[in-house]
Amino acid sequence: MVGLPGGRGPRVLVIAMRSPLRGPICRGVREGGGEVVGIAEKPVPTGKRPVMWGPSSAGSPDGPAGRVPGPRYAIADGSEREQLAALVERLRPDMAVVSRWGLLSPELIRAFPLGILNTHLSLLPELRGKHPTAGALLAGLRRTGVSIQFMQEGIDTGPVLLQRPFPIVDGDREEEVTARGASLLAHMYRHAIAGIRTGRYPEGRWGSTGMECHFSWRRQFGSEPPNRLPVDWTAPAWLIQRVIRFRSCYTSLDGWDVTLRRARPDEAFPEDGRSGAPGEVLAVRGRWMRVGTGQGVAELEVDAPAGDLAPGVRFESARWPRWREFVDWVEALPREVKRTGTACRA
Repeated sequence: MVGLPGGRGPRVLVIAMRSPLRGPICRGVREGGGEVVGIAEKPVPTGKRPVMWGPSSAGSPDGPAGRVPGPRYAIADGSEREQLAALVERLRPDMAVVSRWGLLSPELIRAFPLGILNTHLSLLPELRGKHPTAGALLAGLRRTGVSIQFMQEGIDTGPVLLQRPFPIVDGDREEEVTARGASLLAHMYRHAIAGIRTGRYPEGRWGSTGMECHFSWRRQFGSEPPNRLPVDWTAPAWLIQRVIRFRSCYTSLDGWDVTLRRARPDEAFPEDGRSGAPGEVLAVRGRWMRVGTGQGVAELEVDAPAGDLAPGVRFESARWPRWREFVDWVEALPREVKRTGTACRA
């Protein structure tokens, strides 16, 4: 790393969705001696949330009064590449910091003399991809983290500059994990920008297993929120139950769609040791039913009394494109980084 002439701070363009991460990033850049010359922002589309599922927490995404330093530039959908290129030409930043944006064009990545820092809520290479916090909760991890990396053309594949792990607490939702990660970002970016300014790398504490996993809702399950997701009954019961905790899911029986509301309450059914074919109803009690899966038995609640359901009927199975690669990754993780039960709530 080469420091800037005279030790001056870098001129930084922040490229970010409006999210809990943006404010701490901007503060950290300033505290590290950088100048935020502009914030290219893309608002969350109407009807969608920057979280996995469920109501968002109260408060502004950028902290008290929603104030962040630097002029803001709204980027509209459909012409992001052209708008960002024009903004870089106008502002002449030394570097960019990106958070929750998506892939940038190779030309734009090369347009910054000091490169681009990407902000990612996982301990890379764990859970690279679009929805890392969702992946951490579905995997039942005891901890996740924040990574600052130099952006390359791949998906979260650049060299990591700085990482910080933090715990996932029993009952956490995605928004709570995100807020915990956001609380580390100002400190992390202060050190990262100071290192770039002086030519010295910051010292990072590495907590990653180094085991790569590329996770997003579309990649593993074929659909992103808020779309309703059909169930693939060939997946393991623990994965089906966790997905239903965080997504609006349904299953089908002879053309009739059955909405699945909740998964596995305490003492819903006595243990009887029975298993069945994937999608086979094994027992019904009120709105609760036991269904066979590719591994184990799922206990699920439907959205109406299950009067038309009876043991022996079999639901149709959808196809989740890449659930097996995710399950293989979870099962190969060291025991100390994951929980044995389903500890996350919807």
